[in-house]
Amino acid sequence: MEINFRVKNIYAVPGAHNIIDGIHTETGRGIYSNETLDQIRARHPGAEIMTMADFCEAKHARQNMPLVWDDTTDDVYEKSRCCLPPARYGKNSFLVGEPDDHCAKTGWPRYRAFKHDGDKYLVASRPMTLREFDNLPKE
Repeated sequence: MEINFRVKNIYAVPGAHNIIDGIHTETGRGIYSNETLDQIRARHPGAEIMTMADFCEAKHARQNMPLVWDDTTDDVYEKSRCCLPPARYGKNSFLVGEPDDHCAKTGWPRYRAFKHDGDKYLVASRPMTLREFDNLPKE
């Protein structure tokens, strides 16, 4: 599934998490700020004009870096498990009940993941979708 964007061009800093503003097709200025690229750059050095599709493709690539399980504490694990009903349970693993962000390509919510392995408590290096969590290797 791909998202069809109404706004084609945007102001953004390459590698940033969020866009700065959409660009109005008729005026060439920011939709919300009514600013030019030079005015945007005064507040956001490094800002460029990009297509929304290119921005989302680059963000999607950053969002899907290889998954690494990092050490955490039993306290962080328990607080994360109990703060909300988990979005998904697995064997000794769960997704926190509220999304961290959304996939830049599909719009699907992505959740922080935790697992308990013996005496180790682990947290995923990045959020993941429900589908990705369901497809993790079964241990």
